[in-house]
Amino acid sequence: MNRVLAFLCAIFFLIMAFWLGEAGKGLFQIFPCVIGLIGIATIPYLMSKKWKYRTIIGFLFIVFYAVAFYMGDISFSRAYNSCIKNGEQVRIYLSYYKSKHGKYPEVLDDLNLPLPCSRCLRGTILEYESTASNYQLSFKDWLVEHTATDKESFIAHK
Repeated sequence: MNRVLAFLCAIFFLIMAFWLGEAGKGLFQIFPCVIGLIGIATIPYLMSKKWKYRTIIGFLFIVFYAVAFYMGDISFSRAYNSCIKNGEQVRIYLSYYKSKHGKYPEVLDDLNLPLPCSRCLRGTILEYESTASNYQLSFKDWLVEHTATDKESFIAHK
């Protein structure tokens, strides 16, 4: 029973690592490290009573946790690069939507189009605020924020 529980916990922690990696803030933040430490304390304890096996399981958990986090970070990087490459398309979609409906959409999902900048678990990194007459669109990583409005293309800010 403990091994099944340990396996389910490991799956949970690995999904959490991927999800945290998709945030795009890097591994050296306090929250991903704390989650990893909780996992490394919990899973080996549930799997075995012998310290030798606990050490091996703990080491393997660290490796898999780091790989899952890295894969999430890759997902974020792909979304970020997609925004840089295709962000202007969203502005074109928004202009077309306004010409057809007379106002900007409440949320980007109202465009009913596949949006660039999507991550696997967390969705798009685009942030969108609108009124009937204008909008602001942005995306960012830990260092640079790109913003655009109905009148201005994307501009990078530090």
